[in-house]
Parts: sequence; C-alpha cells; structure tokens
Amino acid sequence: MRAAAIAIAGLAACVDAPPGDIEVRRIAAKVEVRRPDDALRIDVEAGGGRVVLIAAAGDLTLAIDAIATGPGVPITASVRAARAGGEAALDVRNDLVAVDGVAYRLAVWRERNLVVASLAAGPIAPALAAVAPYRTAIEARLAEAAPAFAAVGLFQAWPDGVEPAWPALDDPRDVDPPGHLAGDVVGIGMTCSAGIRCPSSAPFCVTVDHGAAFGVCTRACASDAACGAHGRCVQPVVDIPDVAGAVLTCALDCTAAACPGLLACAPATASCEATQDHPR
Repeated sequence: MRAAAIAIAGLAACVDAPPGDIEVRRIAAKVEVRRPDDALRIDVEAGGGRVVLIAAAGDLTLAIDAIATGPGVPITASVRAARAGGEAALDVRNDLVAVDGVAYRLAVWRERNLVVASLAAGPIAPALAAVAPYRTAIEARLAEAAPAFAAVGLFQAWPDGVEPAWPALDDPRDVDPPGHLAGDVVGIGMTCSAGIRCPSSAPFCVTVDHGAAFGVCTRACASDAACGAHGRCVQPVVDIPDVAGAVLTCALDCTAAACPGLLACAPATASCEATQDHPR
C-alpha cells in the first residue's frame, strides 16, 4: 500500500541540476554530457532495452551498442574505439568475450581480468576510462543506461575479485552543492530548491507540487539497489524539464529508518519529504 500511496502522490520535478563547467542534461530518453571547449562529449540514448553510447575525448572516440540479455546474462554489446593511429573492437555476447580465439566469461573475475589486460595496449581502455567518471551522473538521470556502463566497466581489473570503486566526477558542485544547507546530507535525500543545486548522484529536485519552495534530491532508478539502504524505487515523477511522461525515481521510506538531514516523515506517504520552513 505504501508504494501505491507514493505512486499517486503526483510528485513533480521542478528543477534539474543547472549547467556549469560540466554540463549533464537529460532530454527525452537521452543524456548529454559536455565539458568546456568540447574537451569531452558523451551522448547516451536508450530505447526498447537497447542503449547506444557515443563519446569523444581529444583524439579518442568510443561507440557502445549494448543490451541487457536477461537475468544471469548481464550484457551483449559491441564496443568500438579509435584514436590517432589505431582502431579496435570488442564484442560481448551473453557475457562471453573472445580474445585471440579463446572465450572468456566476464562474470568470472580472473577471466574478466584477462580481457581487461588484453585491452591495455589499444584505444579501448583509455576511451572507457575517459567515460567511466560519468557513470553515476548518467545513470542517475537515465537508469536504462546501465547496460552500456557494464561494458565501460572493462576499463579496470578486479584485484582479488573485488570490484574497485569507479572514479568520481571531478565537479566541486557535487561535493559542496551551491546553496547546500548546513546539517543536510549530500545525495539522495538532500534538501533542494530553485537556489539549492542537487548533486549529480541525485540530480532531480522533487517537490510535492509546484507551489512548494523546497524539495528532495533524488535519482532515476530501475531497482531498489540504486536507492541506498532505505530507499525504494517506487516514486514516479512528472514534469522533469525536457522529459515527457514519468520517470521512476527513489523515495526514502521513513518506516524503515529516520529521515536523513533536514527531511521529515510524511505520514500520508510514509516517505521523507522536505520541510518548508527554511530561510529563503
């Protein structure tokens, strides 16, 4: 019942993270990433379960065409990369990669590491590494982009079978968002407004209606796993700029734990909502 109550709340996303030195925008079913002077461009588009990622950084270019192929078989994808003096291709079929006539399973970390090592000398590894820091910012706006980033994950090996942390986006606005209120969290559950920027990990500022001055930062999701320990992927949000229809996002369940930061529990929805008594 709680999920239904959240679903009919009619939440509206009135503010997205504004552009700056690093611009990340969702338009329809596409996310665009731009850095100053065209130092990097990424376009990711999803539809029908398929994801296409096109990127350029300096003399590197990258194209990924990926699709999730079912439980236990995470990805089928083609990866093409080029830089001055060389091109390379990698094909993943139902989690299998053929290198020099030998098939390797990406789900087995020792075999995955051999695939990563085989990419080190060509343009694929540096192209994937250039895109990797934008994973969170892109998936937080377009959860359907995940299959492409399963391929991007081949930029690094897994020492001892443990996945290393992905590189963070080097945007200081994500560490200390402009307008951030003292005592509030940074990420899913942060208080936001027209003057308080959400971080890239939770880029949508969601309010109960357009008349509310303050909202809650959240992100797009495909499952509860994207929403943290007490988040639930149950909240459809409308009125996201440049996006038609609703986007499924994370809500914070205040029956499971206390609300973070400056949020308060709303009994009607059993979710954490922004209070409206902050100084302007």
